[in-house]
Amino acid sequence: MFAELHQPLVQAIGPLVLLCASAIAQLSSRVIARIAAWASGMLAMTGGITGILTGAWLRAALPAVVGFALLGAGIGIAYRAALVALTRGAAAARQGALASLYAAITYSVAAAVVALVGWIGNLTGLVTATIAALAVLGASAIVALAWAPRLRDTIDFTRPHAHSHIETAAIADRI
Repeated sequence: MFAELHQPLVQAIGPLVLLCASAIAQLSSRVIARIAAWASGMLAMTGGITGILTGAWLRAALPAVVGFALLGAGIGIAYRAALVALTRGAAAARQGALASLYAAITYSVAAAVVALVGWIGNLTGLVTATIAALAVLGASAIVALAWAPRLRDTIDFTRPHAHSHIETAAIADRI
């Protein structure tokens, strides 16, 4: 989209910023949970989409790049919170199987959506297809606020140095 909008800076660094922000949000989710236990990632995703669309509309790199960072952070938080919710209470061996299945499904769906948006982009133009896909994603994130897992569900705050459910099981397996 940003190539067609003649925004090479956003085209070059936007996806990298998204991926880095996602990884950072996942890895620092324990800290984020202590500050914003209510977070599910959905609001950050919606804010990120708003930034990306604003940057595209204004032909301005800063809101678009900030949008990619917010979108990535939201995706990272949502991914981790849902993974913990899915595996909570499962035996350690079952957690691995569930986590693998979760990754396979989420990445397969993401790949299918990218292919679908590309196909639609061939029919309508990539900018139009991308804007429509981002609008659907943003609306879906707002709707998902009602039932999305929260970071508070991933941490046991009753213990001073509590780890997430998955981290605790992994540590127990090493002992």
